[in-house]
Amino acid sequence: MEPTKFDRAIKIVALLIVVMAVIHVLWLIYQGTRGSRLIFSGMQYVTLLLIIVPSLLKKRLNIEMPWILFTIIVVFCFSGLILGDALNMYQKLPWWDDLLHIESGVLLVAIGLWLLRVATAENDKPVRFNKWVLAIYLVMFSLGFATFWEVIEFSLDDLFGFNTQQFMATTTGSIVVKTDVPLCGHAALCDTMMDLSYTLIGAVPAAIYCLIRHDKIMARYEKMKEGARK
Repeated sequence: MEPTKFDRAIKIVALLIVVMAVIHVLWLIYQGTRGSRLIFSGMQYVTLLLIIVPSLLKKRLNIEMPWILFTIIVVFCFSGLILGDALNMYQKLPWWDDLLHIESGVLLVAIGLWLLRVATAENDKPVRFNKWVLAIYLVMFSLGFATFWEVIEFSLDDLFGFNTQQFMATTTGSIVVKTDVPLCGHAALCDTMMDLSYTLIGAVPAAIYCLIRHDKIMARYEKMKEGARK
């Protein structure tokens, strides 16, 4: 199968990320950066390389991700990992992290809906879901993935001494030093719980939209399946 423009675009973006990662890491080494900062920067770029996943899904499993959804995911990851941490937008704009978590709630609802379509794609007839059950599933999917992300952040903080869950009282950055003082008690839980709450704030309206537009969404889906069979 000949590569599409979408496939070529993914390869170009992936190549640019690799080049950008090498230049940035070499610059950090030149500046004398060591330890956690260097590890964290490397992880950011490795995470961004997840953009090749759509190509792998299409090649290995014949699953195609809508290019609009893919573009939104790439922009979201870039906004969080590069603009947020590398360019320090989290400190420059205190609401930046909250905005991204609200956006993640909407994005995860879209991903949950897409995965549901993928799971039922092999059925001869479109599977119809109760719209209330579908809305609840989409919200739970968003919260489930958001919780999984918090587990990842907790693991990074525990293994590498990062501050991704913002449990330090003396810094809002992701990299900490020995003199930083941790928060205690309820205050140490605030960032994690607020992140989950903002994800919920984004997911609920998106799920309600799917609830209201359920019949039209299903009609569009059935039309797509009919076209695919032809």
